[in-house]
Amino acid sequence: MIDKQDHQAVQTELSRSQTSAEDQGCKRMFLCRMNVSRNARRQMRFGDQKVVLVQGHYLSYLPLCSRNEPVFLATCSPVAMPETREAVVQGSTTVFTAIHSMDMKFIHVDKIGEFHLGFSRSELQGVSWYQLLHWECMREAQSKHRLITQSEQDRSCILLARVQKRATGDWLWIHCVLQVKDNMENSQQPVIVSTNQVMSLIFYVSDILNQITTYYH
Repeated sequence: MIDKQDHQAVQTELSRSQTSAEDQGCKRMFLCRMNVSRNARRQMRFGDQKVVLVQGHYLSYLPLCSRNEPVFLATCSPVAMPETREAVVQGSTTVFTAIHSMDMKFIHVDKIGEFHLGFSRSELQGVSWYQLLHWECMREAQSKHRLITQSEQDRSCILLARVQKRATGDWLWIHCVLQVKDNMENSQQPVIVSTNQVMSLIFYVSDILNQITTYYH
C-alpha cells in the first residue's frame, strides 16, 4: 500500500533503534504516501495517492501472537492536502478552517478552531495570524505567504507551523493548507482559506519532524 518512492524512508524509520526494550517503547511519527484504491479515487475524489500521518510504537510482546519479534502498532490519519482538503475536513475534530485577509489577519474561524486555539471568533477577528506563530516558524510562513500571494501559478501551499494554545500555553503542531480564493461568499476581495490539521501537542516530535519537514518544500 505504501508508495514505492517512500519504501526506503519508511523502512529506515521503522528499523531505527528497535533493539532494546526502551527503544521499542519510543514513539515513531512520520508521513508517507499510500496508494489509493480505484473505488476511493472514484467515490472520495482522491488522486492516486494519499499522504498519511503514521503515529505508533513497537511492542515487544503481543498477546495471542506466535511470532517472537517486536510488533509495530500504529494509527494512520489522512493528511489534508490542497487537492484532498474537503474530504479530510468532513467530520474531523482535529481539523479547523479559518479565513484570512490577504495580509493574514483573521476574518473568520470555525468552532473547532476556537476550541483548539482557545480564542473566540470575535477575539481573533482582525488579529494577525503571525501573532500566534512560534518564532522558529516565521521565516517559512512568510515565504509560503509570499508564494501564494505573488505567484500566478502557485495559489496554494502546505506549511508545518507551531501555534500556541491560549489556555495552557502548549504548542500545537499544525499542518496548514493555505489557498487563495478569489470568489468567496460575502467577500468582494480575494481571501486566504487556511485548513489547519492539529498533528500533535507533544514537543517530542521536534526531532522526528526533521523527516516530516521534507514534505513541506
